[in-house]
Amino acid sequence: MTTSVAPGPPVTPPAAPPSVTPPAPSPAAAPGVSASSLPTVRQRLAELTTTTPGRLRVESVLLVALALIAGLFTGWVVNGRLGATNRIAEENVPVIVSARQVQTGLAEANAAAATAFLAGGVENADQRQLYEDSIAAVGREMENAARLTGDDQEAHDALQTLTSGLPVYSGLIEQARANNRQGFPVSAAYLNAASRLLDEQLFPATDVVANRAAERYRSAYDDQRGVSLVLAVAAVGLNLLVILLLVRLLLQLQRRFKRTLNLPLLVALGVAVALTGWLVSGLTRQSSHLAVARTDGYQGTRLYLDARGAAFGAKADEARYLLARGAGQSFEADFLSRAGQFDDLAAALDDHVAANGGSAARADADATTAAWDRYVQSHAGLIELDAQGERSAAVTAALSEATPAFAAFDDASSTALDHQQAEFASEMDQAAGSLGGLRLGALLGAVLLAAAGAYGVQQRINEYR
Repeated sequence: MTTSVAPGPPVTPPAAPPSVTPPAPSPAAAPGVSASSLPTVRQRLAELTTTTPGRLRVESVLLVALALIAGLFTGWVVNGRLGATNRIAEENVPVIVSARQVQTGLAEANAAAATAFLAGGVENADQRQLYEDSIAAVGREMENAARLTGDDQEAHDALQTLTSGLPVYSGLIEQARANNRQGFPVSAAYLNAASRLLDEQLFPATDVVANRAAERYRSAYDDQRGVSLVLAVAAVGLNLLVILLLVRLLLQLQRRFKRTLNLPLLVALGVAVALTGWLVSGLTRQSSHLAVARTDGYQGTRLYLDARGAAFGAKADEARYLLARGAGQSFEADFLSRAGQFDDLAAALDDHVAANGGSAARADADATTAAWDRYVQSHAGLIELDAQGERSAAVTAALSEATPAFAAFDDASSTALDHQQAEFASEMDQAAGSLGGLRLGALLGAVLLAAAGAYGVQQRINEYR
């Protein structure tokens, strides 16, 4: 018999366990910055851009940075201009002068040697001493030029030519002297060889040294009016930016804090204005003195040096003409050529004095040209005597009239040259002095300005604490 079982309630299968979603990973913190510090950094950035103390801190940092940059840049610019000024005054122009003095000294020595032989076997003692003094001076000027020339290889090669050629020249003069004491006519041949050595080797070498130094001078001078001037204007501009920033800060603080004065910021502004004024004044005066030194002292010095070189060359030609004993027409032609060079230089000197010189410069130029004219008249007189066959009288006139007249020219032109060199040196000293102290002053002023400005701003920031 089958037993039936009553159906029970349906059985519900067990529910699946609920799914668990893993938490999203937190954003990685920047290296070296903990996650907890991120809000602090953001807050700091927000404070700097949205709050008054933050903006004041930003402007304080900007002021300090700009002031220090302006001070450092100004010091650098001033240092460069001062260095160029000193190189012109202490190296470039002294080399030019030394090279031209070498040329003039050699011409003077040659003229003295030739004149000393005019008396025959017993040479003129005064002219012999003048020759020895001139050779000694040439040696000193060559040493000075070599010391100041720097790394200019072309100029050093020319100086080497002078160094090796000077003993050769002196040897030829001594051979001429020895033969002249014995009355041998060949002495004139040695003197002519010595003169050719000057014209063909030594004088061109002095031209190289002088011209190379003149190129360096022109380059340095042009730089003061070119790239260096642009940098100087930029330095002034930076200092003006500092002034504008300080004025802006003062006005901003006055409006925001209802304060009339902020003493530290006023001190900073005063320092900035003083530094800028000092810089503009120093640069202006330096440029002015450089220009005067070039147009007055330097140009006058060059003209007198060249004129003296031509004059001493002419004096040597005069003596060689007389030593040639009737065969010296070529030497007289050389004399006239050098005299023409002198006249051209004298005309340029006259124009220079009219444009740039004062009464003292005019007196020097007039004394020089008057002395030269007297010498040329004496020369013309002895040439006329020789043309009349009176050689002995011509030699006497050369020694007793032309030589003293030329010595007077030497004295007058030497005095004028000294005055021109002194004027150049004075202007260059004033050009350097115009910037004196500005290098250090710009740096110290920038530090003081930055410190005072930062302190003035910090006073207002402290009011928020």
